[in-house]
Amino acid sequence: MNMKKFILVYVVLLGLTSCSDQLTENEMANVVQSKNQVEEYNYYLEKARWGDAGAYVKLADFYREGKYVKTDFLGMTAMLALAEQYDSNFRLQDYLKTLPEDDSYRLMSETMEGIGKKDCDKVKNIASILVANGKPEGYVINGAMQVEEGDTIGGLETIRYGAEQGSSFGELILCMAPAFMGKSQQPYNAEKLIGMADKFPFANKFLAEMYAGEVCDSVFNPELAASYLLKADKYGFLGRRGAKWLLDYYESKQIEIDELEKQRLETLSRGLENKEMVTEEIPIE
Repeated sequence: MNMKKFILVYVVLLGLTSCSDQLTENEMANVVQSKNQVEEYNYYLEKARWGDAGAYVKLADFYREGKYVKTDFLGMTAMLALAEQYDSNFRLQDYLKTLPEDDSYRLMSETMEGIGKKDCDKVKNIASILVANGKPEGYVINGAMQVEEGDTIGGLETIRYGAEQGSSFGELILCMAPAFMGKSQQPYNAEKLIGMADKFPFANKFLAEMYAGEVCDSVFNPELAASYLLKADKYGFLGRRGAKWLLDYYESKQIEIDELEKQRLETLSRGLENKEMVTEEIPIE
């Protein structure tokens, strides 16, 4: 695994991911004042499940702050990618630039930019700051740098340590190890990915894409793909392509769904009508 493959994990996540009315600032303020904590999260989650970009941004805040959900950089990033998908004026990078300069997740994003530009000193420096701030992603970045410098065994151990400390980024890299090794018939480590999805629900999208045959057709199982998409949907991670896939699946299997659910999936998939789903392979070089 080199640095190009490392950053691909981040890029692939952004690809996970017609907009209903946006939440206004007044609406958000009223919700915070009138809802208790659990109801606030459920309120925004339901709005997101109908494709509301403002709600996705609010959920991203929750994942960044660890509010009602586990603190998770990739969960935050996935929500921001979905907000970008449903609001053409929203930019993920603009959101990150509004965060304090010392915010760990803003630093994490800057690390990705440094990796892409092969700015090793910047990457190492930010990784050290993240470790000092108690963010396990710092270990993952350090491990990737070790691999880049030739210490593959030591680097993978460092990445594994970061994953054990709670980094979803580290876990995702380890789950994708078969693909990085060029094993096209085993794109992800399914067992690891299933375990990861229990803690980080966005990972259900990777399981769904694998069983939908979008990475390779050797593990094609549409029933499993549908089940993992529904699990992703439960937490707001379905997105446009996932909603379109479910609609096509229900039609092909002649599965009847109630009218409201059909309307929701059509709203989520708007923009993909009458278009074939584009399969996405993980580019490994």
